[in-house]
Amino acid sequence: MSKLKTLFPSPNTDVDVEYINAERILKLYDAPSKTDFVLHISETPIIVQEEKEYIVLADLNQYFKFITNENDKLIKHMFEANVRDYQGNITVNKEIAATLEQIDYKEDFWWLNNGITMLASKIDQKSTKVFEIKNPEIVNGLQTSTEIYNYLISTKKENKNESRKVLLRIIVPDTDASRDNIILATNSQTTIPKAILRGTDGIHREIENYMKTKGLFYDRRKNFYKNEGKPKDKIISIPFLAQCLISILLRKPNYARARPSTLLNDEETYKQLYLNNRILDSYYNAAVIGKRVRSFINNLGVYSISEQSDISFYVMYVCSAKISGSADISPKQLGNFNLDDITEEKVKLCAEYVYEKYLKLGGNNKVAKGTNLIDKLVDDEFIVKPFN
Repeated sequence: MSKLKTLFPSPNTDVDVEYINAERILKLYDAPSKTDFVLHISETPIIVQEEKEYIVLADLNQYFKFITNENDKLIKHMFEANVRDYQGNITVNKEIAATLEQIDYKEDFWWLNNGITMLASKIDQKSTKVFEIKNPEIVNGLQTSTEIYNYLISTKKENKNESRKVLLRIIVPDTDASRDNIILATNSQTTIPKAILRGTDGIHREIENYMKTKGLFYDRRKNFYKNEGKPKDKIISIPFLAQCLISILLRKPNYARARPSTLLNDEETYKQLYLNNRILDSYYNAAVIGKRVRSFINNLGVYSISEQSDISFYVMYVCSAKISGSADISPKQLGNFNLDDITEEKVKLCAEYVYEKYLKLGGNNKVAKGTNLIDKLVDDEFIVKPFN
């Protein structure tokens, strides 16, 4: 403090130092450069609660301006809280696009579309039809927003004859818990695995940022990195990482094989794997091990597709156990692994070992999803003997 004061000798200068932790640094890193946005609406809004809840209609052109920057690019951070990125050429999106492209439309767009749910930290109604919205988060309606964007870009950004409107619900939640409940509820109306819904939790943002520094892309929002054009072999999905973690840390490759879409439904499992684990290297190492094991087993060319699916998570576990020298592997141990130990030759050795046990028990899908195979492996000294 005294050092700083010498740099600003004026008696009218106040110097204040604030110490911040890693969590605060991450928030500052992720914070958008612009937080206040102006939305022009087309009709008098329905005010459910002043400064808290509004239902409004906005012209498609005005909504386009709201969600794009000065270069007519989508403002990505507005959609961060949406659990899925743009899903591309799926049926729902085709239908939205077809509705927008109808030249002689008789129905307004908002009659045919569920609209947008937007959260904010503050809403300031500047006039009857002008809102200033602080920290807008579009938590439901990313597909609709992207199709509106694509449509207006394809018609030279602004179609002067376009008079249709989109419906928006704008809400200022009272608490973070309320915000999370709204995100969960608005995204649960369509079938989304809970593993994907977990992606809005802070730990997953930390994993994403950390993996990026290592050249991997954690797909916290489904399809985000695919839409960004990242290589498929560098993208790690939430369910796949969960399968790797459950196989290695919880010693449950059978569970990972049997329940890929419901792995994180159990609160205790989720807490154990994520909320109680802040060792980011453990997540990265699990993902790399998972990717390498799958790739190496496939390259061997001796196992069918179904056999690869049946044994791969067991091989991940066995390789990890041999590296750690223990049947029980902690996040700290996993985070300290030397990934150079995961070679093709060692994966081959572990795969042959697992496959032999797998065949003796029947060699089918039922064996891979049951408990007998993992019990046999854990009881065998082979898995804790170091690689030669």
